[in-house]
Amino acid sequence: MANEELKSERIVAFENSGSVLSAYFKQMLTTNISGYRFVLKRNLSDMALKPFIDSKKFFFSVVTPILRQNGGNGKMRFPFHYYKAKLDSFFRFGFPRADLTYSWNHLVFRHEPWILDQEYIFAVMGYRIDLTKKYRSLIEKALNDECNKAILCSHRLAIKTIDILFPDAKFRRKVRLVWRASQKRVVKRAFDTDPVTIIFAGTINELGAFEYKGGKEAVEAYRRLRAEYGSKVRMVIRSDVPRHIRLKMREVDGVFVIDYPLDPQRYGELLSKSDIFLLPSHTTPAEGFIIAASYGLPVVTVNEMANGEIVLDRKTGIVVNKPQAIPTLEEALRKPELTDIWEEQVRVTHGDTVEQLVQALSELVDKPAMRKELSYAAKAQVDSGRFSMSRRNAELKRVFDLALNRTN
Repeated sequence: MANEELKSERIVAFENSGSVLSAYFKQMLTTNISGYRFVLKRNLSDMALKPFIDSKKFFFSVVTPILRQNGGNGKMRFPFHYYKAKLDSFFRFGFPRADLTYSWNHLVFRHEPWILDQEYIFAVMGYRIDLTKKYRSLIEKALNDECNKAILCSHRLAIKTIDILFPDAKFRRKVRLVWRASQKRVVKRAFDTDPVTIIFAGTINELGAFEYKGGKEAVEAYRRLRAEYGSKVRMVIRSDVPRHIRLKMREVDGVFVIDYPLDPQRYGELLSKSDIFLLPSHTTPAEGFIIAASYGLPVVTVNEMANGEIVLDRKTGIVVNKPQAIPTLEEALRKPELTDIWEEQVRVTHGDTVEQLVQALSELVDKPAMRKELSYAAKAQVDSGRFSMSRRNAELKRVFDLALNRTN
């Protein structure tokens, strides 16, 4: 291949699974990958949904309950991501010129080179494991097609979901592990702080996710911690909080709630002033863990989903055991009916988990030297380790080069 063609810039069009773009992908779209430039692809369905997304009150009160069960807080009623992708395959209106499409969490049915980045393979069916099995042949057909060039996974559990749901699939050779990343930051951190600030950062984009993120366990653990340590500890909650939880929190001192959006700079300032990142999530907010690590925050979480892959127990944080009553993802993949039990149990406050969280937090409050050790190790993973942007960008470049046959 001519050197001129190898040196020319190629366009990678990022195609979101919805109209809300995460902070991680907003950053990725501005990143510098040699020989490539990202553009945001707006499909016809995105344009049609935008007015409803912009009106968040209408979206969460009217649209979300239509799409999801349990009043908008449960699983998807139908494979929205799949039908959205099908709809977009019939229209090319609004598509910018691109050499490669980077699809997040959904399939592409247009005849063009594309790669799939997905949290779990069943995300392409609206996170419905039962529908993924039902439409397995359709998914295999799309991923076996020569237009699909790669399937990106951000942790090993994502790869395992492929191996369990699609054993011996031909597209398995396209699977690549590409860890999420965050930018390197300069943070001056003290470890003899008084009070010790514990931050719980769930989500303010998805109402009702407080329980999924382990918010009930986090608040209860802090309540017990405050009773023991008094003014030596305080808690900052950056999340939406259900009304009944807010009423109970009035009885506990030292709690500050931020339930409105923060820009990245203000959120960074909040993390810089915190000492422990508490997120006992029943899902895996990989980007949240990694951003916390970039600020040198030791993370306390629970060993559910891929949390134990991102946060290394006793090395970059503390990972406590998951509640026994909650099925593992591997169990739910083999028996999809267990997802109903999972939905029920994540809404329960599990006493054994709370007790373990109290013990982990107490250890970090009592041992500043331990917080310092975990802090340095966590930050090193972002500065120069597996979560560094230079490493992530090099791996993406390799994937793009192979997809477009730009290797010598």
